Amino acid sequence: MAQDKLRRDPRVIAKPRKSSKGRGTELDFLVGRRLREARLLTGITQGQLGQELGVSFQAVQKYESGENRLAVGRLAKAAKVLERPVSYFFTEEETSAGSVVGLTPQEAELIRSFRGIDRPDLRESLLKLARQINELHAQLRE
Repeated sequence: MAQDKLRRDPRVIAKPRKSSKGRGTELDFLVGRRLREARLLTGITQGQLGQELGVSFQAVQKYESGENRLAVGRLAKAAKVLERPVSYFFTEEETSAGSVVGLTPQEAELIRSFRGIDRPDLRESLLKLARQINELHAQLRE
């Protein structure tokens, strides 16, 4: 009976509820997506990034999924490790159709490999080949 009285008393402060796991904000998801993209472009694993940040690879997974928030100090360190400005993690790059670009591991590897080619003529040849394959594929879909 005394407990019922306490529950109804407006002066009694209720314990704060724990937030639901896996329910990050849109910004948490954006930062996580950009963290993953930067990590893939840099070519390091979640374990390697975690080691640099002083956390487990599971923590990096949770940051990338937006499940856990990345503290400002840790985000600044991640930006340094991944050679990106901190602002990189807060901007969305969009295609002409307006959809957010997210890189797959293969796409990130392709970009890293392309950037590793020093000769402009070889880069141009590879780009020309990619365009031709894309055009052929588009014709086959028609």
